[in-house]
Amino acid sequence: MKWLLAIPHYIILGLMRGNGSYGLLGIMVLVAGVLLLFTGRYPRPIFDFVMGMNLWHYRMVAYVLLMTERYPPFRLDTPEQA
Repeated sequence: MKWLLAIPHYIILGLMRGNGSYGLLGIMVLVAGVLLLFTGRYPRPIFDFVMGMNLWHYRMVAYVLLMTERYPPFRLDTPEQA
């Protein structure tokens, strides 16, 4: 029954991650790649957003697959907070 509790997460993550490279996450990675090409630096705010999305996704997957009892929060954690 945990998958029912994960439906709101699926909806929000589906909108933000999109279908492959067409979601917000794919666009942010593309922007980071272009900035990295021209400046030689990966912007910290974009890195924090991308890592926060991935952390949120993996927390939700671990919850649905019964690997943890802790309900995943609706937030983007930066790597320092995780």
